[in-house]
Amino acid sequence: MPAYFDHERLEVYRVARSFNRELSGLLKELGRGHSDSKDNLKRAAKSVTRNIAEGSGKWSVPDKVHFYHISRGSATECAASLDDLVDFELAVQERIEPGKEILGRVVAMLTAMIRSLEARHARTMGE
Repeated sequence: MPAYFDHERLEVYRVARSFNRELSGLLKELGRGHSDSKDNLKRAAKSVTRNIAEGSGKWSVPDKVHFYHISRGSATECAASLDDLVDFELAVQERIEPGKEILGRVVAMLTAMIRSLEARHARTMGE
């Protein structure tokens, strides 16, 4: 599939999308009656990819960093929401582990991107 936009070229975006696909399968397994948990997880997961995309489309480094921070926060929210599924006995720990592993990669990648952008920005600003 060709990449038409900058965010589609980012590995972190592709990894975040793989979390979405993992989450989709998990949510289907939850069945009916858990719409609040499903909706919260879907919103947070969508926020991860959408904020990566929005950040990559910004020109200024502070704007990029802002959206990558939001994306990182949404990824950690997803991880906590997966833990909630276990705590409320809606899923077993083994079932959420693949998603948490992917989220760990996303958070690490976003953290590295943020640090790199901030360092580069500081150098250009003469700090």
